[in-house]
Amino acid sequence: MNTPKRLRVLWLCSWYPSKVDVFAGDFIQRHAEAASVFCDITVIHCIGNDKVNKVTKSRSVQTTGLVELIGYYPKKGVLNRILSPLRWVLLKKRMVDEFIKREGLPDIVHVQVPYKSGLAARYLRWRFGIPYVVMNIGASIMK
Repeated sequence: MNTPKRLRVLWLCSWYPSKVDVFAGDFIQRHAEAASVFCDITVIHCIGNDKVNKVTKSRSVQTTGLVELIGYYPKKGVLNRILSPLRWVLLKKRMVDEFIKREGLPDIVHVQVPYKSGLAARYLRWRFGIPYVVMNIGASIMK
């Protein structure tokens, strides 16, 4: 009997554990770990960091089926704080584009906490027609 094809999910987070805050969004990380039993998940998270002077990225494979890609951009100083939203958008777009170039289009996009990351999901829906699911605290919406 053939095993069913595993769903490829691009998981976009506004909160997620990182070097900046290891507890931010830890429930989202646990959710991704649990879901990775059934599908292949790639998490992309971007966050400003006072301790970096240039954009840096980290990649880790937590369990079979779960890959975490975390990008850090500089946030120290007045100018970097002012530019932080723009840096976030540009880094998120770059990381998503690199993922698509390397892995191809995902089957679905999952947005955890739609503030900020929901914009990336809307862009992918508009550009490639990829459906997305939004998980919000206390509510879920499928588009």
